[in-house]
Amino acid sequence: MKRLISCVFALLYVMTGFASGTWILHGKEYRVDTLYHAYIGPGTTQTSIKLAGPVNLRVFYTTTDLKNENVDVRAIKHKDTLTGLGTVSNAAESHSTSNRSYFAGINADFFSSSMPCGITVVDGEVYCSDQASGWSLFGIDANKIPYSGGGDFYVKLTAPDYSTAELSAMNLERETNGLVLYSSRKGANTGTDSNGSEVVLVPDGEGNFLTPGATVRMRVQGNPSHAGSMPIPDNGYILSGSGTKESFVSNLSEGDVVEVRCAIRFNGFTGGKIQQALGGCPMLVSGGKVLDTENALDHLTSAQPRTAVGYNAEKNKLVMLVADGRSSISVGPISKVLADIMIYAGCSEAMNFDGGGSSTFYVKGEGVINQPSDGSERSVTDGLYLSTDAPQNDVTITTIRFMDYAKTLNQGDAYTPVIYGYNQYEVLVDRNVEGVTLSCGSSLGTITNDGTTLNASGSGTHMLTAGYGNLTTTLSVTVIGESGISSVDNSQALMIYPNPVEQGTAVSVDLQEVSDALLSVCRSDGVLVSRIAVNAGEKSVSFDTSEWDRGMYILNVIQDKNVKSLKLIVK
Repeated sequence: MKRLISCVFALLYVMTGFASGTWILHGKEYRVDTLYHAYIGPGTTQTSIKLAGPVNLRVFYTTTDLKNENVDVRAIKHKDTLTGLGTVSNAAESHSTSNRSYFAGINADFFSSSMPCGITVVDGEVYCSDQASGWSLFGIDANKIPYSGGGDFYVKLTAPDYSTAELSAMNLERETNGLVLYSSRKGANTGTDSNGSEVVLVPDGEGNFLTPGATVRMRVQGNPSHAGSMPIPDNGYILSGSGTKESFVSNLSEGDVVEVRCAIRFNGFTGGKIQQALGGCPMLVSGGKVLDTENALDHLTSAQPRTAVGYNAEKNKLVMLVADGRSSISVGPISKVLADIMIYAGCSEAMNFDGGGSSTFYVKGEGVINQPSDGSERSVTDGLYLSTDAPQNDVTITTIRFMDYAKTLNQGDAYTPVIYGYNQYEVLVDRNVEGVTLSCGSSLGTITNDGTTLNASGSGTHMLTAGYGNLTTTLSVTVIGESGISSVDNSQALMIYPNPVEQGTAVSVDLQEVSDALLSVCRSDGVLVSRIAVNAGEKSVSFDTSEWDRGMYILNVIQDKNVKSLKLIVK
């Protein structure tokens, strides 16, 4: 995305943590320092921050544009079986093919006896209908629209005689008066006793399977059996009934067609064609508000590593996040602190995934970027991933970007930047492009003869340009010298209120001692959203936020070479 020159100052403060910028987390003030912010794949940035306040925290998250046609959100049930366990990194790498790459991922649901605690759907295929008491569910439909809330799994079967029955469970133990559907994801056989009836159902048409938001016709193969532990075919299902539900199965005959309609509901509302679904507990944020759910699990009020997923009110931005814990660098957040972090990251809805030693954040080309508290990756039941089906053999670089989002140097420093290269689909294909030539004005400094290094002999904030063939990109570089750049202003000379602000509410900037200046407001990704020129003597200006997305913004007051900046949160 092209960066506007008027937003270069915003880029600086995103990278440097907005200097004295602060977040208020569960009523406590934390200083924010952004350690890393870069595009890592189609429509996706990855951000790493440290927070210093009552405790220290390290947080890692991706922000994904769900409207980008080259990125998908995918679940993986590790080892592709109901009880399989595996690491997040191994799942991403083993599922990547010449046609699809999994370029980022986090751990997801809690698990017991190697099974996920919540409903699990992978690429439209239902693995499990279990929903532990009080459990929540995150899902993505075929249009990449996210859902979350209390989850329900519903399946209705209609026999040839128009008799109907509702499924009790999917791939779970058959209880008395239960009607359960088993797939090969469960294992070799149903594991049932002889107190019931079982029959093979095979979907009509190759590639058909039970999927939320659809009705599938399944044909009976063979006649019902009472032996129990029926083998499960790779291309079909076993319908198993006992007690009051046994007759629905025993009345079926070979060749009968059963219509099977499946739906997943979120807070009682059907979610449509859900392609991916993973459980978690509890919901952290709803409607942009922190929920009082810290008593849902016994560890939510203690400092622990955490993993969470969320999205904005418009449902077009997805956030996947991990906060490290159990160390002096990052003790880990309690659930309400985690909820506030998700709001600052731009979420209106957010749900907690499994944490502790399970918390893992993987990025292709970097591996695991957080510090799992066990000292290494833990094998977990499933994960949530970002993937692309863009051609994997396309390594032609069509866009370059600095790895650094902005840079601050002391006068006399030398800076050799790393340049990322992306193909036409925004896939990161080169993490250190060679053959790049730097250029800049004399007010910033000089470039070495080989074109790779800036010698910062100037002062102030200026643009550094990198060229690669006919491609160019720019970076805001600040050199601290005699006329250096100011930090975020904490004095009464620059105030913005209210902050945070409700979307649609006007934001006022109290200028007081500010003379002729240019005010700009940019999103955290550097895109300009508003700009106003002010004259000496003006005491305040206002910005209309009705057209702004919820999230984080940078307000800059630019005077000559000096900048005063504040962070603004629209919620």
